[in-house]
Amino acid sequence: MRTSGITHNPGRGAFRRLEVLRAWRVTTNMRRVILTGPELAGFSFYRYGLGPYVKQLVPPMNFKEPGWPRLGESGAIECPDDQRPSVRTYTVRDFDDELLELIIGFVLHGDEGPASRWATKAEPGDSIALLERGFSQPHGVDRYVFIGDHTALPAIAQSLENLPDDSTGQAVFACTTPRTSSPFVPHPAFR
Repeated sequence: MRTSGITHNPGRGAFRRLEVLRAWRVTTNMRRVILTGPELAGFSFYRYGLGPYVKQLVPPMNFKEPGWPRLGESGAIECPDDQRPSVRTYTVRDFDDELLELIIGFVLHGDEGPASRWATKAEPGDSIALLERGFSQPHGVDRYVFIGDHTALPAIAQSLENLPDDSTGQAVFACTTPRTSSPFVPHPAFR
């Protein structure tokens, strides 16, 4: 089995201010948030890359100022210390370039982390920003193996949906619930 791959960063550094269009719970611990805004024009989404990701600039708790944050002339984020974002990496679950809708799945950990806290309360019109990053592109892969916990579900699902039709492999998820005694739940997720 060959496992080589190359990471591409085509939009690395592209800054985009967005707002929440819709948000809902997919499961008890997962909230899907659809982001939109005119700055999504030209977003580089590589559907056939594995795990296309962005760096989310998450606003401080209960901060609702539209148009936040701003870039200064130097290209650095300018905002007072009490408005500084937390930066977190998220997989792009999907992107509709006609409607300019970017879909992100957030794992909810209660109030333990800034992104989880933000996603739990996200509502239409809320501001968030991102830095466009990249994706991995496998080369010479004979068999795919995906292993992850519940935080990896959006990345693994996006990757599985976009593999070539003749792909083979296995996906293993480590998801604990009060009903299971074993944290490992194997799941064959290939077409």
